[in-house]
Amino acid sequence: MPEAKLDLARLQTQLNKDVATKKRFLDDPVKTLQAEGFTLTPQQQHKVAYLVDRVKTPGALVEGAGIAPGKLAAITITIGVDF
Repeated sequence: MPEAKLDLARLQTQLNKDVATKKRFLDDPVKTLQAEGFTLTPQQQHKVAYLVDRVKTPGALVEGAGIAPGKLAAITITIGVDF
């Protein structure tokens, strides 16, 4: 069976257009990413969960994020790779 292509652009579009997918991601981002075929180290899992939790917290400061209180209109996914 061929390995599934990991497509962040498709996932990002789905998160922004499909309310159920967005809710699943906000409730459990790690599980959602894993269901899409992404493998995350324990450190990445912790960081993703932490950052999503912070974004959902009104008034919380999250590096690279800006959100008006009560407004979570779009989700942008960026993955950095260190060499």
